[in-house]
Amino acid sequence: MYLISVPNLLKLDRMKPHQELLRQGALTAWNDSMRGRIIFVSHQWTAYANPDPDGDQLFALQQTLARLSEGETDVENDINMQLGGLLKGTVSGAEWKAMVPDMYVWLDFSSMAQPSAGPMPSEDLAEDDVTKNIDRSASGEDAEEQKSDDHRHSGGEVANCLNNGVASLPGYVELADFVFVLVPVVEHKDRCETCDFSSWRGRGWCRLELLACGLAPGNRRVIVVRGGSARVEFITQNDILNLSPGLGNFSCCAVGHDFGHGPVECDRIKIRKVLGLLLEGKIRTLFAEGKLQEARAFVALEQQFFRGLGDDVGGRRGSFFTLSQKAAHAMQASTDEQQASTDPSDAVCRLAGLQEVLQWSSNDQEKTFTKRTGMGLLAHAVIANDLLVVRHLLAGGTASSNKEEVNRRVKGLVELLGLDRMTPLMLAMSFSRFEIVESLLDAGADPTVCEKLQRLNALMVAAWHGRSANIAAWLKRFPEFDLERRNTFGMPALHIASMRGDNTLDTVRTLVDAGANLHSKNYCGATVLHATTMNLDIEAEATLRFYLERVPELLNHQQSTTSYTFKGILMFARFCARRGSKSRILQELARWEGDTPLAAAVGNYFNLPVARILCATPGIELESRNLMGNTPLDKVKANFGESPPTTFVELLTPSPGQPKTPGS
Repeated sequence: MYLISVPNLLKLDRMKPHQELLRQGALTAWNDSMRGRIIFVSHQWTAYANPDPDGDQLFALQQTLARLSEGETDVENDINMQLGGLLKGTVSGAEWKAMVPDMYVWLDFSSMAQPSAGPMPSEDLAEDDVTKNIDRSASGEDAEEQKSDDHRHSGGEVANCLNNGVASLPGYVELADFVFVLVPVVEHKDRCETCDFSSWRGRGWCRLELLACGLAPGNRRVIVVRGGSARVEFITQNDILNLSPGLGNFSCCAVGHDFGHGPVECDRIKIRKVLGLLLEGKIRTLFAEGKLQEARAFVALEQQFFRGLGDDVGGRRGSFFTLSQKAAHAMQASTDEQQASTDPSDAVCRLAGLQEVLQWSSNDQEKTFTKRTGMGLLAHAVIANDLLVVRHLLAGGTASSNKEEVNRRVKGLVELLGLDRMTPLMLAMSFSRFEIVESLLDAGADPTVCEKLQRLNALMVAAWHGRSANIAAWLKRFPEFDLERRNTFGMPALHIASMRGDNTLDTVRTLVDAGANLHSKNYCGATVLHATTMNLDIEAEATLRFYLERVPELLNHQQSTTSYTFKGILMFARFCARRGSKSRILQELARWEGDTPLAAAVGNYFNLPVARILCATPGIELESRNLMGNTPLDKVKANFGESPPTTFVELLTPSPGQPKTPGS
């Protein structure tokens, strides 16, 4: 494992490939003294053959590291984390000033051999000990594949070194203390698209790196770098269940698996192997540490992590553990025909296998575990989407015991998975086929139950996870179900569905077809258009167009709260902001009331794809002002400092002769 020191990185005039930096002596092999001083950089290549042809990403990284090393800026949680209650965790400028000059950076182009950069220096062809240990620690086998996402395809010794490095990505992340998501606004040289945070979230390999942050042992924090002078902030890792790597975008698929040098293997095959090692390592570690609840949850969720990486890309899609025949059978993703089996022995076999992989014992200790955590065998079978086992467990219980079990709440599960306080019914609406939902309802599950913190009901959690088929079936069973039921923030299911995910449009369409109110507003007065500006995922643009076709009158709607509680909070925030408060959450809340969807898109969420659609819509008001007097461009400048991205400035500046719009 090779890294470049921050001082050496600041001297670069361009991103240089691994072999060139090795020959120049600019790289340092990992050693134990580096612990606590490693930055892992995750980024999207902006050309097929070169990660950063114009140097925009390197410049943003250098400027950010220089600012941090001078102690010029604190780094705190982003607004979404702070609104979720995560107010602590700021790393001060003084702390960065003490750390950064002695830190090392892992960057794929510089730290891994590049086939396009010529042969490796002969003395460096051997793998280092860290790579060996990472590659073989879980599987006991040599790594075989290389990361060919945009640009990596070759053969020979250099490719073998690259193969080993790609398979070691989880280990590299594990050694890091911070992960920098490097996402300045850059136009891709070979595709007609803009690379930014939104496109990064859509890339399969970038999703894998984010997933590795959440699954690797230890604690590391993720920082988003949007530009050299942009606000630097921590972002959450809690999207790992929604941002499945296999459902992301891959350049190899876009070009028909041929970059002009002959066929290449689909990256989904490579990702499945790396993800398998990563997930297995996480589960083994949790079991070894005695963290049964978390370990068992990850076992049950295995198929969720492997979505999009199944039989369509060949090979096995199940547990990577060495299992008994029963357990291996249980962990295989079963077909609808197998799940419809009425043979009791099939259910017994799958249940025994599930118990084995959960390390479940039939004694009083498990009763205590279930009472303490709220997660019995039924909850695990629901998460694992195993209809046979669910029906078998319910058939073996009494009516009263089943009713208690199907309404038992999960307690104390890690926030990373977002399962806390949910019942089996809510878990089924999130992760399972609707037949399981029906079985739970028939056994006495309460369809009106809500998760206690954010007041999410079963329909809302299905909307959050994009389970459009479950939503359609639910509304068929409960045609009078209240679609206007609100969560803690006043958002109905339609708003929640609009905010994120890989199946946003179909979920939104299902709710609208069922009668969801397109003019609904949350407690801050935000519309469905405002909610969609939060969506940085693959279907955000299509969802926005869907709304604009149906409710174009909401294009310039300025959010205004009708809740006295929220009105008081926002007034207090404006009062503090006008008096110079440096609190991030107060500054952001001060600028909310009066925001149009465009202002929210560019000022709160930096959502360039959505902003472009809004700006191209006839009647858009580019200079509408919120209650703090800020235009959308003002909000961009507040977040990007002295050098806002040209793309945003050009987009938000009225063209000559374009009439100015009145402020609020």
